[in-house]
Amino acid sequence: MRGNGQVSAASVAENVIGLLRSTDAVASWNQGWLSLLLIDAETTHLPSILDRLTDRLDTAGWSAGGTSYPRTATRSEDMLRQAVDLMTRAREEGGNRLYVVS
Repeated sequence: MRGNGQVSAASVAENVIGLLRSTDAVASWNQGWLSLLLIDAETTHLPSILDRLTDRLDTAGWSAGGTSYPRTATRSEDMLRQAVDLMTRAREEGGNRLYVVS
Protein backbone atom coordinates (compact mmCIF):
# COMPACT_ATOMS: atom_id res chain seq x y z
CA MET A 1 0.00 0.00 0.00
CA ARG A 2 1.04 3.56 -0.51
CA GLY A 3 1.37 5.94 2.40
CA ASN A 4 -2.03 7.49 1.61
CA GLY A 5 -3.83 4.18 2.10
CA GLN A 6 -4.06 3.38 -1.62
CA VAL A 7 -2.91 0.06 -3.00
CA SER A 8 0.18 0.31 -5.20
CA ALA A 9 -0.06 -0.36 -8.95
CA ALA A 10 2.50 -3.16 -8.56
CA SER A 11 0.36 -4.98 -6.02
CA VAL A 12 -2.75 -4.59 -8.19
CA ALA A 13 -0.73 -5.89 -11.16
CA GLU A 14 0.18 -8.99 -9.15
CA ASN A 15 -3.52 -9.62 -8.49
CA VAL A 16 -4.56 -8.92 -12.09
CA ILE A 17 -2.08 -11.32 -13.67
CA GLY A 18 -3.85 -14.26 -12.06
CA LEU A 19 -7.11 -13.20 -13.71
CA LEU A 20 -5.70 -13.00 -17.25
CA ARG A 21 -5.06 -15.65 -19.86
CA SER A 22 -1.55 -17.02 -20.19
CA THR A 23 -1.15 -15.13 -23.50
CA ASP A 24 -1.90 -11.73 -21.88
CA ALA A 25 0.46 -9.44 -19.97
CA VAL A 26 0.26 -6.71 -17.33
CA ALA A 27 2.79 -4.04 -16.38
CA SER A 28 2.76 -1.36 -13.70
CA TRP A 29 4.05 2.16 -14.35
CA ASN A 30 5.63 4.67 -11.95
CA GLN A 31 2.64 6.99 -12.52
CA GLY A 32 0.39 4.42 -10.81
CA TRP A 33 -0.99 3.02 -14.06
CA LEU A 34 -1.40 -0.54 -15.21
CA SER A 35 -0.99 -1.54 -18.83
CA LEU A 36 -2.74 -4.66 -20.02
CA LEU A 37 -1.85 -6.37 -23.27
CA LEU A 38 -4.82 -8.54 -24.16
CA ILE A 39 -3.90 -10.67 -27.16
CA ASP A 40 -6.73 -11.13 -29.68
CA ALA A 41 -9.27 -9.44 -27.42
CA GLU A 42 -12.04 -7.83 -29.43
CA THR A 43 -12.66 -4.19 -28.53
CA THR A 44 -16.34 -5.07 -28.04
CA HIS A 45 -15.27 -7.47 -25.26
CA LEU A 46 -13.18 -4.91 -23.34
CA PRO A 47 -16.06 -3.60 -21.17
CA SER A 48 -16.93 -7.08 -19.90
CA ILE A 49 -13.24 -7.93 -19.36
CA LEU A 50 -12.75 -4.75 -17.29
CA ASP A 51 -15.97 -5.40 -15.37
CA ARG A 52 -14.69 -8.87 -14.47
CA LEU A 53 -11.31 -7.48 -13.35
CA THR A 54 -12.64 -4.53 -11.34
CA ASP A 55 -15.29 -6.69 -9.64
CA ARG A 56 -12.55 -8.99 -8.33
CA LEU A 57 -10.12 -6.26 -7.27
CA ASP A 58 -10.42 -3.96 -4.31
CA THR A 59 -9.95 -0.67 -6.17
CA ALA A 60 -11.47 2.64 -5.19
CA GLY A 61 -11.65 3.90 -8.75
CA TRP A 62 -10.27 3.33 -12.18
CA SER A 63 -10.12 4.83 -15.65
CA ALA A 64 -9.16 3.01 -18.83
CA GLY A 65 -8.32 3.68 -22.44
CA GLY A 66 -8.19 0.97 -25.08
CA THR A 67 -6.69 0.71 -28.52
CA SER A 68 -6.36 -2.09 -31.04
CA TYR A 69 -3.56 -3.39 -33.24
CA PRO A 70 -3.61 -3.14 -36.22
CA ARG A 71 -7.09 -1.62 -36.52
CA THR A 72 -6.37 1.74 -34.81
CA ALA A 73 -2.56 1.80 -34.56
CA THR A 74 0.32 -0.05 -36.14
CA ARG A 75 3.17 1.21 -33.94
CA SER A 76 3.51 0.57 -30.22
CA GLU A 77 4.13 4.27 -29.54
CA ASP A 78 0.83 5.16 -31.22
CA MET A 79 -1.05 2.51 -29.28
CA LEU A 80 0.35 3.74 -25.98
CA ARG A 81 -0.39 7.40 -26.80
CA GLN A 82 -3.97 6.57 -27.81
CA ALA A 83 -4.58 4.50 -24.68
CA VAL A 84 -3.08 7.12 -22.33
CA ASP A 85 -5.06 9.93 -23.98
CA LEU A 86 -8.30 7.96 -23.61
CA MET A 87 -7.48 6.96 -20.03
CA THR A 88 -6.82 10.61 -19.17
CA ARG A 89 -10.12 11.65 -20.76
CA ALA A 90 -11.98 8.91 -18.85
CA ARG A 91 -10.45 10.10 -15.56
CA GLU A 92 -11.21 13.76 -16.31
CA GLU A 93 -14.83 12.90 -17.14
CA GLY A 94 -15.47 11.24 -13.79
CA GLY A 95 -13.55 7.98 -13.83
CA ASN A 96 -14.84 4.42 -13.51
CA ARG A 97 -15.18 4.23 -17.28
CA LEU A 98 -13.51 2.83 -20.37
CA TYR A 99 -12.95 4.75 -23.59
CA VAL A 100 -11.89 2.79 -26.65
CA VAL A 101 -10.55 4.13 -29.95
CA SER A 102 -13.28 3.78 -32.54
